[in-house]
Amino acid sequence: DNDGWLDLAVHGAGPTRVLRNRGTRGWEDVSAALGLTLPGVRELLAADLDRDCDQDLLLALEDGSVRLLRNDGGN
Repeated sequence: DNDGWLDLAVHGAGPTRVLRNRGTRGWEDVSAALGLTLPGVRELLAADLDRDCDQDLLLALEDGSVRLLRNDGGN
């Protein structure tokens, strides 16, 4: 969210989650707000896919579809 604190995208045995770093206030799970209530995420890639100098997330789902979560630079 470009606030100077690194956030986390977590993918593993459980559901895929994005945790917003709130600094001294800890972590906030923003997965639902980002549309990450998707079942069956197989792969997660963080990269600057739209070449605007911030990280986007690309999700590959078990059904073969792909979902792009574009970081628009807002916080």
